[in-house]
This record gives sequence, structure tokens and C-alpha cells, in this order.
Amino acid sequence: MPTAPLSFLIIDANGTRTALCGLPLLHPTVICFTSQAAAKQANDLAIAVRDFLRGLGPQVQVCAPACKRNHDISGVPSCPECAQPESIQLAVLVGRSGRGAPTISMPDIAWWTSGSDNRRILPIFKTGDHPDQVLPVQLKKYNAAFWNDTPTELATTVLSAAGLTPESHRIFISYRRLETQPLAEDLFGTLNQLGFNVFLDRFAVPPAVNFQRRLHHDLAEKSMVLLLESDRFGESAWTTEEITYCKRYELGLYALRLPWGMAGGDGTTKKLPDVPVEWRDDLKRVDFEAEPEPVPSNGSQYLQWGRLTAAARTRIGLEVRRRHDAAILRRRQNMRTQMLAELAKRRDLAVARGEPNVPDFRERADGLLAVESKRKTAYAVWLTPRPPELPDFHATHAGCQFPPNTVGVIVGLKSLLEPEAQRRLKWLSGVCKLVLVDQGHIVSATRRIAEGTL
Repeated sequence: MPTAPLSFLIIDANGTRTALCGLPLLHPTVICFTSQAAAKQANDLAIAVRDFLRGLGPQVQVCAPACKRNHDISGVPSCPECAQPESIQLAVLVGRSGRGAPTISMPDIAWWTSGSDNRRILPIFKTGDHPDQVLPVQLKKYNAAFWNDTPTELATTVLSAAGLTPESHRIFISYRRLETQPLAEDLFGTLNQLGFNVFLDRFAVPPAVNFQRRLHHDLAEKSMVLLLESDRFGESAWTTEEITYCKRYELGLYALRLPWGMAGGDGTTKKLPDVPVEWRDDLKRVDFEAEPEPVPSNGSQYLQWGRLTAAARTRIGLEVRRRHDAAILRRRQNMRTQMLAELAKRRDLAVARGEPNVPDFRERADGLLAVESKRKTAYAVWLTPRPPELPDFHATHAGCQFPPNTVGVIVGLKSLLEPEAQRRLKWLSGVCKLVLVDQGHIVSATRRIAEGTL
């Protein structure tokens, strides 16, 4: 039962195909780009999606497509590999409206708009265009996405539509109130408008709550920390703990360093020593609507930074989305790599010892890992880079029905959740008859799965 990576195929508007291997896919995926009036923009977006995925790490490589037919979007419905029911098929329609713009046509539109939820359509237009002017009746029910300067801004939107990155973007803003509360609130509003689920302690922590426990709970369910690196950020024990947690549990971290400060003596904002340079961007004075305000506190002064310009908010919003999705994909990939490496180790040890039964495993087309233990117990394992939620239980419960008596296992971060959240997860796992494993115990749990004792 060898491990075979699930396929990810990109087909651009010219029919050029690129397959990628080494991605933490939940399903085989085909993304087709098409356009009658904006072929260059469609191909630029296809390249941006490919480059984003290639940038996740050296494990992501161009490989031979599982599909052996050389076809564009018109060949997807008749292709056995591309049209298989357990695959995700996404059509990205890049259009334009206005005088002279043709009505968008799409081959096999009836196939794309009927049947499984795995067939998806994403219309894309420039901000200010009117999709209703050019979309046929069958496609007007699909919500369009809009780009401002270039379609490449929507690379992660495409991946979300394909199910590779989460639809829910969650972020934790780490900051010092005296220096950056107005800035934090400005970013809170900006990111909420962009569809993020944002944690900001001023709005998210009720009175009389255990702050440390709530801090860990909210960090656990977020995918990324946006850190406002002000001059005296490192003096706060809470903010230092947030960075430590971020590194320990492989959350994404993106630091925005303020233009200048007062504590360093030379006017520069002190850098946090434990934030790598590739995780940091330096803000400039032109990114702000006004000069910072000096604020007196306990015999000293702080600089308090306020609202960003519209251009800076747009730029930062796009960068946060890109880094967020890259972080959650890397986190899922690291979990899968850990489990596969431990399973391979257990299998090789059993072979070396000449044991009659050897654990075996493979990646299934529905995103689950199928494992047959040494005791012949079958397991179906679902990995989630966040604390388990209802969709994770649904996918695992459905996936362990066949073959019969398969043990369903969900691996996700749960140990640092608030007690009430942990009780709900324990109750739900009991109702579904699933085994719930904390991400921190993934190696020991994998050993027990290989032995058949979990």
C-alpha cells in the first residue's frame, strides 16, 4: 500500500498544464483558468498561484500530471482523472465588463453548474467592473472576486475557493496599548472588512476572564500573529509570551516595525531579537496619515502611532492574507510529514525484525491517511492545523465508515483550549466514536496507530 501524493493540476488559459506534488492536499485538485477578454490576466493569475505554492518550500515540486491527456478546460468533464468525483474541479473565469466586452462563454457549462459541490466556479473582475453585464444567467449566482491593481492579488482567493487554504482567515494582533492601540484598532477594522476573523484583546476578552488562559485559547485557534513591533514592545511579558507560543506551535508570524521610537537613543525602533528578518516588514512615515503622538506614562514618554493610509492598508491586507495561507499550509504539511515519517519508521523496523505483520499506509483521495496496523486494525486519520471543528468531525466520521470497523482519528491542537471548549470536543468525539489526539502527541499517537493500540 505505497504512499502516493495527491495531484494538484493547474491549467492556464492557453491550455498549458502544470502539476505540483508535495502539497498537503485534502483532495486531488484541478484549477482551470479561462477568459475571452483577459487571457493575459488569467495566465498571470495562474502563474501567481503556481509561484505561491512553489514558494512554500523545497518539498513542493513540479511533477508529471496524473492526467495523461493534453487538454484545456474543455476537456475536464470527459477526462477520467480530472473529473473523478472525489476531486475538486475549480473554473476561474477572468473577465471584464464595459463597452465592447463579450459575454463570457464557458464550455460544458451545464456540467460545471450541476452535480457535486466539488465542481466550483470563481468569476474574477477588476474593481469597478459589473459582472452582471457579461456573465450568462447560469453563472450570475456565483459570487465574484475583485482585484485592484493586478489579478495576482487574488492568488490565495483562488486557493481558498479550491479548498486548499481555509475559507476562514483568522489572525491574532499582538501589540502594546500605549504605543499602538490606535494602529491596532485601525488594522482590526481593515482586516475584518477583508473577511478576517481578528482577535484584539480590547474587543475579545470579557471582564473577569482568566487572561492567560483566554490568550492561549485564542492563539490556539488562530493561524497567524500580526505583531506591531513598537519601540518598547519587548518590555511586555504578555507580548513576549505570544511570540514564544507562536514559534512553539508553528503559527505564522508577521511583524510590522514602526518607523522610529524614543527608547533606543538613536531614534530607531528597537528590533526584537527573536523575530527573523524574513518575518518582518519596516513601515515608513508615508504609510501613516499623521505623525505619532507623544504619550506620557509613569514619568516617561511613548510614541503612539495611529491610522495607516488607504494604500498602506491595502498593501498590508494582501500581505497578511498571503502569509496567513502560507503559514497554515506549512503547518498542515509539517503535521503530515511528521506522521508519515513515523509510520515509515515503524514499517521499516517491522520489516527489519522479520515480523509477520507490517504496518502500511497511504494517502486517500478524500484527504484522510489510511493506516493498517500490525494487528490489522484499520485507521482513518484526519489532520487539522487548528483545533478540531465540526467539519473535521464530519469528514472523519464519513471517512471511517468504509471499510467497516475503521477507527477514525482526528489530530489537532486542543490541549491549550479553555476547559469548556475541551469538554465540547470530548463530547463530540464520543458521539462520533472518534479518537481525538492533541497535535503535541502526534509522534506517540502514530506509534500506537502503527501497533494497533490507539
